[in-house]
Amino acid sequence: MTGVITSVADDLLDRIGSSAQADVVSDFAMRLPLGVTSKLLGIEEQREPDFRKAMAALFDTTGLAGAAEVRETISDLLRELIEAKRARPGDDLATDLLHEAHATRSAWTAQQLHDQLMLVIAAGIETTVHGIGTLIVNLLRQPEQLQMIRSGKATWDQACEESLRFRGPVGAVPLRFAVEDIHDTVTGELFRKGQPILIDFGATGRDQKAHGTDADHFDITRKQAPHLAFGAGPHFCAGAVLARREITVAAARWFARFPTSQLAVPAESLTFVASWIVNGYVQIPVSLGAQSAVADA
Repeated sequence: MTGVITSVADDLLDRIGSSAQADVVSDFAMRLPLGVTSKLLGIEEQREPDFRKAMAALFDTTGLAGAAEVRETISDLLRELIEAKRARPGDDLATDLLHEAHATRSAWTAQQLHDQLMLVIAAGIETTVHGIGTLIVNLLRQPEQLQMIRSGKATWDQACEESLRFRGPVGAVPLRFAVEDIHDTVTGELFRKGQPILIDFGATGRDQKAHGTDADHFDITRKQAPHLAFGAGPHFCAGAVLARREITVAAARWFARFPTSQLAVPAESLTFVASWIVNGYVQIPVSLGAQSAVADA
C-alpha cells in the first residue's frame, strides 16, 4: 500500500498548493487515511465525506444525544457498500470478504460481515488521522528533532514510534463494568459491582518505570520500550503495519513539500477532540512558508 499512500498524500498536498496557511487536520490528516481506506475497501469517492462524518461522530463521547442515529447512519452506509459489491465486485477488500464468506459457505452472517467492515473503517480512519496530526505537531514543536531525521541521525520510523508512545491516537478503551466488588491492593481503590471502569492505557506511554525518568519528553532517538498504542497480545491491532506506514509516509511527504512550515498558533492553544477514546487535535493551523520544488521524502 506504500504507493497508494504516497499517491494520496501527494494529491492532497497538491490541492493545498501554494496557500499561505492550512489546517493539517482538515486539509491533510483527515483526508489521507480516508482516501487510503476507501481504496482498500472500494468505497466510491463521493461517499467518502459521509463515512468521515459518521466515523467522527461515532467517537464523540460528549453525550448520548444522536448516538443511535449515528449507528444507524453507519449501518446504512455499510449495507449500501455490501450491496454495491454484490452487484459490482471489484479488486478490493470488501469484495474479497464477501467472496470468502460465500465461497467457503462459512457461518458468517450479514451482521458479521457488516461488523468486520465497520471495524476496518472505524479503527483504520479516525485513529490514523490523529496519529498523523500528532506526529506533525510534535515535530513542529521541536524542530531540532525534525533536523535529526533530515541529517540522517534518526529515521521516520523512530519518530513514528516515539510519537505513538508520547501521545498515542487512542487514549482509553470503551467502558467496562465491574461484575463484582474489586479491591485494588496497590492503590487501595475499591470498585463496586456495576460501576463503570475506564482503562486509560494511553497513560502507559508516560510510565517512567517503562520509559525512563524523561518519559514526558519527546525524543525520537530514545531506546524504545514497547508501547500500547496498538494494544497487545490477542488484541494487537491487525492494521498496525498499515497505520505505521500511513503515519510515516504522510509526515515525510508533508515536511518534504513544506520544509519551513510552522504552527500558526501557540502549541498550548491547540484543542483536543471531544472524546475519551481517541486522542488528537481538532485543528492544527500551520503557516506553510516556502514550498519545496522537490517533494522527495
